[in-house]
Parts: sequence; structure tokens; C-alpha cells
Amino acid sequence: MYRFRPLVNKVQEQWWGSGPYPPRTIIKVDHLNQDDTVEVEGTFYATVEK
Repeated sequence: MYRFRPLVNKVQEQWWGSGPYPPRTIIKVDHLNQDDTVEVEGTFYATVEK
């Protein structure tokens, strides 16, 4: 976990500047599906024009 947190912080800063940042969750697992290295989940908000 300690290896990836600084990387996630850096990416968030590049995408959204100095914050506030969207919520995030970092979970350590022993093995991902198909030997993947990283899995990313996102929740997005979009306004509806009327």
C-alpha cells in the first residue's frame, strides 16, 4: 500500500490540481483477475440538461 499511495496522490494532483479530490479507496489484495497489476474503479457525476 505504501508504494501505491504516493502514485495515486500524484495522479490525482495532475488530474484535479490541488483538490478537493473525489473519494478513493485503496485495497491491497494478493492476486487480481488475469494477473492484472492495478484495478481502477470510478464513480462519476454528470448533470442533466433540461
